[in-house]
Amino acid sequence: MSLLKSTSLVLGALCMLATGCISVTFPEPMPYNRKDLTSFPNTWHGIWSSHDTGTDDTGEDELLVIFPDRLQGHEGDDLILGKNCVLRKWGRRHVLSIDLDDSNRKMILVAQRHGNHLDVMSFDASQEGALTSWEDVLSSKRVTTLHKNDDPTDKVREVQLNPRSNCQFRKLVKHGSTDLVTYTRVASE
Repeated sequence: MSLLKSTSLVLGALCMLATGCISVTFPEPMPYNRKDLTSFPNTWHGIWSSHDTGTDDTGEDELLVIFPDRLQGHEGDDLILGKNCVLRKWGRRHVLSIDLDDSNRKMILVAQRHGNHLDVMSFDASQEGALTSWEDVLSSKRVTTLHKNDDPTDKVREVQLNPRSNCQFRKLVKHGSTDLVTYTRVASE
């Protein structure tokens, strides 16, 4: 199951822990040494739908509502920018770093708007060759695999990526295994 294919961009990221998917985490908000933003860009505000790329488990379009200081999935849950959810600008992209409840690690989403389309990328450990591609970029010493019940024979529950610089983070985004969902702006009536 893909991170972003569950209920919505944000809720999918948060629900991943409950559904048993493999989380991919980072040590701190990415990219390094960038200013934390207090709001989403004005051009991002509004309702977005993943109609072009798929539906959620109930067969409905995934909706994402972006407000100045928060995201809301179609279930009505908010993810508010602040201490536990950090937004940073990175060139033409924005990176959302979300705290995980059970650790000091962050889940990362990278987004870029192209007119009425919003491309959102996440790191997907279920893709074939994901670990190998991340180890090629970072080295095996900077990629840690954690297993359920701390038993190496059990399923992987988390992959920790630890880039030492923004250059390595850029290479992960460009060459690493990722999942992409495109949202389209819903025209206001």
